[in-house]
Amino acid sequence: MQLSETPSKPIRSGILLAVGGAILFSSKGIFIKYAYADGLSTETVMLFRMLLSLPVFLYIAIKSSKAFSRSDITRRDIMAALYCGIFGYYLSTWLSFFSLHFISVQLERIILFSYPALVVLMAAIAARAWPTRRMGGAALLTYLGVASVFGYELLAGNTEQASPTNIALGAASVGMAAVFYASYVLASKSLITKFGSALFTGVTMSISAVAIGMHSLIIAFSEQDMATFLPAGNSFIPLVMIAVLGTIIPSFMLAEAIARVGPERTAISGTMGPVAAALIAVTFLGEAFTVFHALSLVLCTAGIVLITRRKSKTMKE
Repeated sequence: MQLSETPSKPIRSGILLAVGGAILFSSKGIFIKYAYADGLSTETVMLFRMLLSLPVFLYIAIKSSKAFSRSDITRRDIMAALYCGIFGYYLSTWLSFFSLHFISVQLERIILFSYPALVVLMAAIAARAWPTRRMGGAALLTYLGVASVFGYELLAGNTEQASPTNIALGAASVGMAAVFYASYVLASKSLITKFGSALFTGVTMSISAVAIGMHSLIIAFSEQDMATFLPAGNSFIPLVMIAVLGTIIPSFMLAEAIARVGPERTAISGTMGPVAAALIAVTFLGEAFTVFHALSLVLCTAGIVLITRRKSKTMKE
């Protein structure tokens, strides 16, 4: 069924699912900050997030795989799934989580949500075509928005943790996360079309969990102190919230949103993510919200909407 034939009720519910999923994904940052405040490392947070989420994703993968036979899976599919799980999810997640040691939740979300601009640019490069003026303008708006908050945090940083060097390190880390996530979006397209979002998500998340587990165990053994590596007391609560509210529920909400309204409308609705991150960070973490943050949200949202509208128009033509 084409989008134009879809009843208005599924469209409305799909947009609500996309917005809700973006908001829940953005809530992850606050719980990560709480976990860090309790003394947990990046590796501990990542490991327990995946351990708590993995049973759900494994169940979905096993259940969804029954509709396919081994002959349906090619070597290219396996390599693409490995890339998505290891580089697109594990590595981008680690870089994003690591960046929150040095930068605000708002800056982390704004840089990460610039990935639609990177997707368009990477697709143009893969097609050996120059980006259109509209694409270039949209990318410029997006990164002017990023520069607004990045510049503010550089100027406002006056502590050892928030030094210009550390802020630059955090921004560079999440910037690389955005690059890997954009490549993941491009690489995942053929797999989702062939196998469906449920099986794709279950398999790639399972691959990611194995990579995260190996990474975490290497770090734990190198430190030779498992007691400091494992969470204790109330520090387990943020990990549960990251897994349930920041991973499992929004993953299925966004998958269903894509099924109901398509990737373009879902991407546009997803621009609520940085807005939600700003509200959450200001309310619960006491982060500053200045005219630079407001300008950044406006510029980034305008850029992403311009890109997704252009992509949608091109696909219709």
